[in-house]
Amino acid sequence: MWEPLPPELEPLSHFCTYILRELRLADTPTKQQLGILEYLEHGPDRQIITAYRGCGKSFVTSVYALWRLMRDPFREKILLVGATADKSIEISTFMLRLVRDVDVLQSLQPLPDGRGSVNAWDVGPSVVDQSPSVRAVGILSPSLTGKRCTVAIADDIESMQNSITVLKQERLAAAITELESIRKPHVDGELPRQTIFLGTPHLESSLYLRLRRERNYAQRFWPARYPDPNSEDWEAYEDCLSPAIAAEVECDPSLAGEPTDPERFGHDELLAREMSMTRSSVQLQFQLN
Repeated sequence: MWEPLPPELEPLSHFCTYILRELRLADTPTKQQLGILEYLEHGPDRQIITAYRGCGKSFVTSVYALWRLMRDPFREKILLVGATADKSIEISTFMLRLVRDVDVLQSLQPLPDGRGSVNAWDVGPSVVDQSPSVRAVGILSPSLTGKRCTVAIADDIESMQNSITVLKQERLAAAITELESIRKPHVDGELPRQTIFLGTPHLESSLYLRLRRERNYAQRFWPARYPDPNSEDWEAYEDCLSPAIAAEVECDPSLAGEPTDPERFGHDELLAREMSMTRSSVQLQFQLN
């Protein structure tokens, strides 16, 4: 039988903290992870979360999906979309493992006679429906057509393999259009419907920029280092830099160049990674520029 979250875990940040402690990963989310959680919960219904590699955006968004399922296990339908099916299945497997292992989530476990594979599974309290509670697919999969969801989470769907040519970029852009048609309309009294893109740009002509400029998606950046507000790099974020990061470095310009999440990626760790990459790769994947 489904048991709602206790009041102390109803705030999304508290719920994520509980999951982190249960997994013995950390005592609390990092400062930037908290910013991503706040944007997921209170941000627009079409959003792009652009964060540096290793920020933990996939983890916190998986936790957000489980939080939504705990809030409304009867009607929530989560669609996980990856560059390939394997990527989205990894996230689905992680979520299913949490449901089975974390005490407050165990009432979501699939019923013995219900769907329970990592490709598609139903939470125990869900009502009978063609669409599973959680489904994992690849962005270019023919099976994407006809699916229905309340939340579509597209995680790192842009890769060098599927975006290296203009033709491949156009094919990917066309597949993304399908996400709009499969999202269920909003119903009063239910959680907002959302399409969420998570990603780190691989190309200067990144699909995420195209979504913002041409399709009215909101975008927010969480770079690995504080940008300099007095440099031309600042303009590259086009007023989409995380408000918390922008406020901190504008108040204290000496932060420019320092890590935005030092408890996760300190200066030495970032420097070691940057030394093994080209400058353009560092700018794209860590500074999101």
